[in-house]
Amino acid sequence: MSWLLVVFVPGLLMLATFGLDRLEAGLEGDTVSPEDIAAVLEQAKADCARPPARPDDHIVDDAYDTYETWLEHRASPASEQDLPTRIYIHHGGNPEFRATRQADRV
Repeated sequence: MSWLLVVFVPGLLMLATFGLDRLEAGLEGDTVSPEDIAAVLEQAKADCARPPARPDDHIVDDAYDTYETWLEHRASPASEQDLPTRIYIHHGGNPEFRATRQADRV
């Protein structure tokens, strides 16, 4: 049985090595060039250069809605009687089980 380990473990390690080598070869074409990094940095600088939004802007007003405003616009159910609820019936204890009258001494 141990001969299986002697044969298969090195073989599996070699297969994993070849598989990872092929994976690395496929990833080499997807490297990021310095030009790509410069373009991303220029875009980030352009985003930071925008002026902040004015308080009278409607987008800012929508972004700062309060919880009370949300509650006013929320559709409320017609009545609680229409909501689907389960009927819970409380079951009594097991009549065959009787609690011990005194502690069991061991």
